[in-house]
Amino acid sequence: MKKNCDAVALTETTFAGGLKTVLGVLLLLIISRSAVADFETAEAAQKRGEYSEAYRACKSEADAGDAQCQNLVGYLFQEGLGVPANETEAIRFFRLAAKRGLAIAQCHLGLAYERGLGVTPDQAEAGHGIAKDHARAIEVLRHAADRGYVPAQIALAFELER
Repeated sequence: MKKNCDAVALTETTFAGGLKTVLGVLLLLIISRSAVADFETAEAAQKRGEYSEAYRACKSEADAGDAQCQNLVGYLFQEGLGVPANETEAIRFFRLAAKRGLAIAQCHLGLAYERGLGVTPDQAEAGHGIAKDHARAIEVLRHAADRGYVPAQIALAFELER
C-alpha cells in the first residue's frame, strides 16, 4: 500500500511541477503575443497614416526592448511622423533595435552613418546624431546584408561602389 501512496504523491508532485511549467510557458506566450499585437497595431496605424497612433501603440514596447517597435519608433522620430522630428531619439532607437539583431534597424543605422544626418563630428561625439562615416556605414550595413536583408545588400553595394 505504501508503494501506491508514494506513487500517487510522486504523480501529484510531477503534475504540479508540470502544471507550473505549462502555466509559465502560456504566460510567456501571452506576453510575447501582446508585444506582437502592439507592433501589428502600430504598423497598421502607420500604413493608414495615423502616425501618432502608431507611436502610442509601440512606445511602451519599444522602451521594454521590443526591437520591431524600437525600429518603428526610431523611424517615426527620424521622419517627424506623429512626433516632433528628433534625430537623436531616432538613432537611439535604431541602435537599440540593431543591437538586438533586427536587420532593418541595422540598415537604418547604416544609412544614418552614410548620410550623417546633418551633424558635425563634434555634435555626433556629444550624442547628437551621427556624423558621416563611410567605414562605419559599410560595417553596419554588412551586418544587415549578412542577415539576408535585401535593401541593406543594395545599400551596401552602393556604399562599396563609392
